[in-house]
Parts: sequence; C-alpha cells; structure tokens
Amino acid sequence: MSASWPEAGEVDLTVLKASQHLLNTISEFKQQRNSFSESPKPGEQALNLKTATSATLWVARPCPDNSSVTPRGKHKHQENGKTQGIQLQDLSVASVLDEIELFTDNSNYIVNSLELTGLDVKTLDGSAGDDVKKVCCPGRPVIQFYSKVCCQLYTMAF
Repeated sequence: MSASWPEAGEVDLTVLKASQHLLNTISEFKQQRNSFSESPKPGEQALNLKTATSATLWVARPCPDNSSVTPRGKHKHQENGKTQGIQLQDLSVASVLDEIELFTDNSNYIVNSLELTGLDVKTLDGSAGDDVKKVCCPGRPVIQFYSKVCCQLYTMAF
C-alpha cells in the first residue's frame, strides 16, 4: 500500500477556546454545586435541600463599543449606568465566542456533568436579580442552584 497521511487543515482556535471555557466553567460550577449540597455549619438552620436538582445559568452579553481598559488590567464598561470591572483573561474568551450560544448548545452536557435534572440559560436582560447583575459579566457566567421538591402521588384502588 502506498497511501499518504491525510493533510491537516487549519486549527480553529475559537473552537478550542470555547471548549476550554466550557470545561473551566463546568469545573467552577461543580465546586459551587458541592458547596450548595453541603450540610449547614453549626448554628445555621438546616434546610431540607440535600442536592441541587436544577439551575439557572446567567450569561452577560458581550461588551459594547464604549468599553475601555484601565492601567490595572481591568476592562471597564458601562451597563445600566454602572461601571463593571472585568479581568482581561475573561475578555479574551468573551470577545471571540458567543457564550449564550455555547451554553445553550451544550446545556445537555452541562446538565449531565452537574448531575441536574434541568437548566435554564438566561441573559441579564431584565429578570436577573441585582446580586446576579453585580457579579455576572462577559466571560464570567453565574449559576444559581436550587432544589425542586416534588412528591409522588399514588392512587390506590379498593
């Protein structure tokens, strides 16, 4: 046989960055889920939430053109009249990919990785709380875990 090796095409760095961003984000979310599921510290009231069953993933839209970089390495932009600081490493990811599409397209993978039953991917348009809006920025999504309590009803015939 005299077959030649296939020639490799160009490597799409955007796909590699998106993959790495997805894996890093899921790793951080796993740590947060574990802290959600931990038993309360002494003196705290115990909730009957053993594990997180669902989550809402908040994603910020990319920075607008009125952004600027400060000398300390933080990226600042105005959103709703407030200046938000973003680390430059976060911007390198956020500027080359659409996080909303990334997390929506991979929502089944995220659900399976975090051992959840459901996931909602939302943007910071208006329904997010103030605490989420303060923390969430491009390149740094925020996840909120919650536990849905349900009971199973059985019908018995006599």
